[in-house]
Amino acid sequence: MSYLAEQLSDWTDIDVAAWYLAISLGLMQPPRPDAQAFDFGGRKDLFWTRNPIGDLMFRLLDDLHDLGAVEAHPEDDHLLRWSPAYKSPDL
Repeated sequence: MSYLAEQLSDWTDIDVAAWYLAISLGLMQPPRPDAQAFDFGGRKDLFWTRNPIGDLMFRLLDDLHDLGAVEAHPEDDHLLRWSPAYKSPDL
């Protein structure tokens, strides 16, 4: 299972999902062991404001949704998870 699939195995806030995606792509460092939960590497602003990294992460999450790899919660579209039904094309 990929890092992103593991991190999104449960319903996850879309900002946190975007952060995990940035980490999985190597655009941001994973949290330090002593970091507070969801500290965003001290850069939460990247996911709250319009900027190249945040905007790209949200577009990619939309693309992953269109692909069927990520699904939105039926009652709250700010929650995402890795789709248990998604099958990698190389399996």
